[in-house]
Amino acid sequence: MNNCHRHNVPCEYDRLAETEKVLPVISSVSNSPGSGSELTSTTTSTLRFGIWEMRALHHFTIATARTLPGTHDPRVLECWSIHAPRLALDYEPLLNALIAISALHMLHTTSTDSNHIEPGLLALRTTYLDAALRTHRQMLDQPSPQTVDAACFTSCLILIDAFAMLQDRKLEPYEPPIRWLRIAQASRYVFQTLYPMVRANPNSSFMEIIGSASTSMYTPSALFSESNAQKLPHLIQQSCLDTAGADDSHDPDIHDAYQKTTGCIGSIVSAVEAGEPIMALCRRLMTFACFLPTKYTDLVEAGTPHALAILAHFFALSVRAKDLWWVGNMPDREVYAIRDQIPSSLQHLMDGPVHSLQTRDAQ
Repeated sequence: MNNCHRHNVPCEYDRLAETEKVLPVISSVSNSPGSGSELTSTTTSTLRFGIWEMRALHHFTIATARTLPGTHDPRVLECWSIHAPRLALDYEPLLNALIAISALHMLHTTSTDSNHIEPGLLALRTTYLDAALRTHRQMLDQPSPQTVDAACFTSCLILIDAFAMLQDRKLEPYEPPIRWLRIAQASRYVFQTLYPMVRANPNSSFMEIIGSASTSMYTPSALFSESNAQKLPHLIQQSCLDTAGADDSHDPDIHDAYQKTTGCIGSIVSAVEAGEPIMALCRRLMTFACFLPTKYTDLVEAGTPHALAILAHFFALSVRAKDLWWVGNMPDREVYAIRDQIPSSLQHLMDGPVHSLQTRDAQ
């Protein structure tokens, strides 16, 4: 039984590993003797497989690592560009996740530079993403002090990967971004479960990442504070709840979910107002979904208009990081897609997000 199951939470890694389609990078090598030409062909295929992996590993250390949240801090950059790849050599799930996200970064870079996508790179991406989800789930069954650092790095990469994939998802017909939210939820339980072992390790690289961030970023009481929620009071005021529907206005669990989620978004607004560096702000963007109440995630999955309108405010804030490859045009796509789902009675809640996008585009 893995950690998600122990907490009675559906394991997103289970579902994704079962549903992802695997495309082999190369066909299996035959052991039967063959002609010289066949041997040359087989050797070349094997060599190409090794080259794709090496390209991805190299790209991660020199390029992808520098784009990850928090890497404006030299300590965090060192963790991602040096320590994580080193840990990956002894921990298969991390190696798989590292290659998968590096391949995704390379695909985004390639598609920007030209219309040609290398089939081998696409196959590498597909294969290693599936392997990352599958092996990560398996290894979480038996965590140990020797592997918890690598497991946390793996969860981080899978979370960033899921966020990056938002910009490529289909929006017609519209479906809420539940895959990303569920992966974030699974990551939260991984971090909560493994944190005591990570903290007990004086040589933990992952603790460097945690320690380099503001404590308010990871403290629920700070995130959910009334002062943060009041940054966006129109999202939770009673008149708004009344127009959203009877269930919203009278269910205390729903009101609490909206209040806490608005607080999380308000904490990002506060960071923007304080002039927080963009890569530091990206840490808040990436961890946002990890702290969302389960009730709120359920409301988003159900397509509740009020819940979606609140989520649009988060996506609008993400536009500040649109120059990063893992954000891209996602904020525009998500905000306008949500706007088209919102009834006229709540359209006023979309004025802020839409205005933010238009203002950013005009700069």
